[in-house]
Amino acid sequence: MKNLACSFWDPVAPEVIEKIHNRTLEVLSRTGLNFHSQAAVEIFKKHGLKTDGIRVYFDEKTIEATLSNCPRSFQINARDPEKTIELGKKMVVATATGALYHEDTIDGRRPATLKDFINIQKLYQTSDIVDLSGYTTVYPNDVPAEKKFLVMTQNSLKYTNKPMINPMSHKSETLTMLKMLEIAFEDAEIIKKKCVTGAGITPLNPLQYGEEALDTMIAYAERGQALFLAPASMIGLSSPITIMGTVVQQNAEILAGIALIQLINPGNPVLYMPGSFTGYMKTAGCIVSGADSYLANAINFQLARNKYGLPLRANASITEAKELDAQAGSETMLGILMAMLGGAGMFHISLGIMDSILCFSPEKMIIDEEIFSRCAHIMKGPNLDELDSAADLLDDVGPGGSFITHKSTQKNFRKLWTPTVSNWDSYQQWEDQGKPGIAKRAAEIVAKRLAMAEGQSYISAAAEKAIAAIIDK
Repeated sequence: MKNLACSFWDPVAPEVIEKIHNRTLEVLSRTGLNFHSQAAVEIFKKHGLKTDGIRVYFDEKTIEATLSNCPRSFQINARDPEKTIELGKKMVVATATGALYHEDTIDGRRPATLKDFINIQKLYQTSDIVDLSGYTTVYPNDVPAEKKFLVMTQNSLKYTNKPMINPMSHKSETLTMLKMLEIAFEDAEIIKKKCVTGAGITPLNPLQYGEEALDTMIAYAERGQALFLAPASMIGLSSPITIMGTVVQQNAEILAGIALIQLINPGNPVLYMPGSFTGYMKTAGCIVSGADSYLANAINFQLARNKYGLPLRANASITEAKELDAQAGSETMLGILMAMLGGAGMFHISLGIMDSILCFSPEKMIIDEEIFSRCAHIMKGPNLDELDSAADLLDDVGPGGSFITHKSTQKNFRKLWTPTVSNWDSYQQWEDQGKPGIAKRAAEIVAKRLAMAEGQSYISAAAEKAIAAIIDK
């Protein structure tokens, strides 16, 4: 975990933030949202909200009350206590998600398999950057659909002991995944006592929550587990073509979700996560790294941070690039910096993602780790205590002197940021090494880390057997 950035970017004036909040209240009270779950509708009815079939309307008092119940920070506990994370106070790097393909320098691009998923979990476990494991980094095409989420959870638990994210699913599968966590912790009461996981929840844009999302939200809120509310609207397709219209829609969808969660369990951990994308009108497709969606999300970040005081989650290191090229680097760098400038505490859909979230590259994951480290180093800002000695250092060396042998340099030079995979050698040194490209160097690191993780298991034999029995059943 890394410290949050020293300062943030506020794209709009404070009075605009108030106006966005007021427009959101108008949408919630006048238009409302559809909730495709009778159980969810009944919860709203129980608390006196106006409903019309699956449509629910929200009053300002309910929104304000439920927002006030949200924690400003919270922990997700790991089986290894040293790997427990605290969201809202530290920067936390989470998983990639949703890729259908896997691409590396050996086999090229192909449909993802369970072996790929396992190897990604091993890379997470050996990473100094990644704090959260699990989720749907890739969808293994060689696992039956009815077992896919359970098998992914099983292998995340086996190959990592970091806290993990679970996908949203229908009620039965959601409860089964939580049961698997209890078995891995070897504590049948762990979920009653601690927050040990979180689930990403994506509304149906515009202004709806689907059945699987609501099943997961209700199950998690009843058990005190974290929920990450992440609209994935597409500007001009599933949200208004205007940036401010998309900002209001995202906010309305998140606040309505928060209301449900807090009505079930006041104080339940939640993350506010604006995650809009851009509609590409040339193809009516989705662009994940568009400048317009980054601006919309940044305004929602400001709203959550300054108006609501909520911990934030952001998409990061996503790109439309199809290979490890300049486009992949520039779009990834922009995504990470925009998230840090917005004050995000959790970075998700991150590290290794290519081709509009369709493909995962382990080599890109290694490169993305370095980009994240580089950005985090810049964003933490300078050590202001060093200002006190600045004049003395210059006076000590004097005009024409050299700092390379000065005791301050010898003491502090290791504090300067240096890369893990980028090449800073001279041209001649690089040529003598055989002119290795960054993808080749990243592939070598992938191989070393997978070798390091070989044979490691983080659940007991008894727990492994019990989890396997659940999946077989």
